[in-house]
Amino acid sequence: MSLASSFPAIRPALLLDFANAKTLDPRVTFTRASSAVYYDDDTMAKAEENLLLQSQDFDNAAWFKLNSTITANTAVAPDGTTTAETLNEGTTAAVGHYINTSFAISANTTYAASVFAKNVDGQYVYITVRGASGNIAYAVFDISAGTVSTSAALGTGFSVTSTSITSVGSGWYRCVLVAQVGANISSNNIQIGMSDGSAVSGSGFPVYTGTNRTIQLWGAQVEQRSAVTAYTPTTTAPITNYVPVLLTAASGVPRFDRNPVTRESLGLLIEESRTNLLTRSDDFGNATWLKVRSSITSNTLVAPDGALTGDKLVEDTTSNSHYLYFNEVTIAANTAHTFSVYLKAGERAFAAIELSNGSGTSSACVGVNLTTGAVGTGFARGTASSISATSTSVGNGWWRVSITCVVDNSSTTADCIIYSATSVISSGFPGYTGDGYSGIFIWGAQLEAGSFATSYIQTVASQVTRSTDQASMTGTNFSSWYNNAEGTFYANFVTSWSAALPYTVGVLGANSANERINYIPAGSSGISSFDGTTVRSLTSSVLNINARVATSLIAATNQVSGTSNGASVNTGSFSKTGVLSVFNIGNLSTSGGNAFSGTFKKIAYYPQRLTNAQLQALTA
Repeated sequence: MSLASSFPAIRPALLLDFANAKTLDPRVTFTRASSAVYYDDDTMAKAEENLLLQSQDFDNAAWFKLNSTITANTAVAPDGTTTAETLNEGTTAAVGHYINTSFAISANTTYAASVFAKNVDGQYVYITVRGASGNIAYAVFDISAGTVSTSAALGTGFSVTSTSITSVGSGWYRCVLVAQVGANISSNNIQIGMSDGSAVSGSGFPVYTGTNRTIQLWGAQVEQRSAVTAYTPTTTAPITNYVPVLLTAASGVPRFDRNPVTRESLGLLIEESRTNLLTRSDDFGNATWLKVRSSITSNTLVAPDGALTGDKLVEDTTSNSHYLYFNEVTIAANTAHTFSVYLKAGERAFAAIELSNGSGTSSACVGVNLTTGAVGTGFARGTASSISATSTSVGNGWWRVSITCVVDNSSTTADCIIYSATSVISSGFPGYTGDGYSGIFIWGAQLEAGSFATSYIQTVASQVTRSTDQASMTGTNFSSWYNNAEGTFYANFVTSWSAALPYTVGVLGANSANERINYIPAGSSGISSFDGTTVRSLTSSVLNINARVATSLIAATNQVSGTSNGASVNTGSFSKTGVLSVFNIGNLSTSGGNAFSGTFKKIAYYPQRLTNAQLQALTA
């Protein structure tokens, strides 16, 4: 008999197809007393962008040179490579001395233009964003003193939004001009040139006689946004990347989640209540986070929330470990806790995270490859136990990395540590000689009591609790489809927990603590129970990731049968004393006990006992 022929001919009396419908059946009552995050169908945010070609190869023909010359690869650039180039102003009289290139420009739009510059004997560099003749916005920077000398705009609709100059070490400055362009953009380009300190003319450049002075340049960038982000190099094509956006659902609003990378619809997200024990969860520049042989560049990259809130952990030049940490947060003793953080490769493509007791005598640490997401085997000091680690891609190079452990049996404080690294460590702690500018990007740290990471809970000055998701059907919304004599429940769900955890998958109905049907992982197997009596032992680890389960009941003869993922059907008996009157989705009871954490793709109820073959066909 084929698998298809074993499917039941009867239609389900209840069909909750959350993954496809992405809405609640009107008979379902949903509550959650707090906001919570999720991914939707298609919300993306622009992340890294550079609209220029050959952004650090000014010797290339993509860059036009006027009364100046470029000598390639003459100095060490801010990224440590010998790719910086020398701009010589020449000696031509009463002209401009610059390089320029065109880029795709839109009228009445804000652009952030930037370049890294270092003084040799030229002192000044300028940036001009230019439309048609006489329509410009510019800024002149003193790269000897590290100041903005002047800025202005000419023409209709052009204006200077902001300017900045930031030291990045070794005499290098990042010079930034944020400008609004008008409608007259027929000759769009960016000019980067030298100045003797005189003003920029209506043509977009200072007019003076050169004396063979030089400066060094590297890493030009133009972005269509109102703030500059971390530099992204280009060669033969411009770059615009996008990141899936972690959205926020208001309190009382259900979440229909998606895989941010594959875009697969995962269905209704149900989670137990959790508290982020860390404050300033995405503000690593705050003094709450202690820096050791490192510093933080704040708000330099678009984070998974779609905002410019990603920070950079920058190493110093010491030969040692480079990290930051949250010191001595209060935790429950002898309890598993999970520390998670979003990480992305910068110049360093590896990282490590550690969860330690407050005294540092007991901890668990794991390394991660931020290119592939591969996590190491991890290691422990002291009496840390129950250790596990995960890494999950959330798009555009970001990984959510977590480590779980009981740091020791008695500690009531913990430290959460984030390291930059040069490899996936398997012992010791990541130590190496820093260069003073390399690092990794970080965002969204969370510490929660529990053996797995739940959805991100943002905090500022205090801890924040996300409430339990509760969905239920009662009264006629339940009795209209439930057959008390016999029936079959089917559920397809993805869990957040491992098979060893005692959490109820409350996919079936209950009217009290004893009159219920539920699935509970127990060791490496799960059980299906009624009235608290085990009636079906599910085969090895079927509930740990993606489970399809079905349970059939015949009340008249006290028979129950169940299977999961197409396994052989087990049959048991029970003693039923009442009539079910409520269906709780993901919770043991309406009070929220033993909450499920994960997503329900589909739930169905057939008002008759299906055959064993049909149970297997449904769940295969």
